[in-house]
Amino acid sequence: MKQLGLSIPLFIKKPKVTRRQKFLEEMEQVISWAEWTNKLK
Repeated sequence: MKQLGLSIPLFIKKPKVTRRQKFLEEMEQVISWAEWTNKLK
């Protein structure tokens, strides 16, 4: 039986999604940043 290495995709470390990043992604779905800045001008 071959030993599985830690290089298989299941063990690749993904960057943690921060609260700020999650919030910004949700806000982008509500109103895009480009649209928002155009309304301010």
